[in-house]
Amino acid sequence: MQKMKEIKDVSSDQQNQGLQASVVIDRQTAARLGVSLASIDSTLYDAFGQRQVSVMYSGMNQYHVVMEVDPQYSRSPAR
Repeated sequence: MQKMKEIKDVSSDQQNQGLQASVVIDRQTAARLGVSLASIDSTLYDAFGQRQVSVMYSGMNQYHVVMEVDPQYSRSPAR
């Protein structure tokens, strides 16, 4: 997109060579324990993603409060 003349000031926060892990979910065991796939997905996203938890309002602006895990815990699934 940076090379397209129609679009200006394009930037990206994408990181090349980022960390990657494969997760295999035993669906039968999860179902037997009463754990839904949505709760597994949500828990993983809470641990390795970001969540908007609040909005703070001032006279002219609003600020979105984002929660993320401490980076030392998101570098490896072993921690």
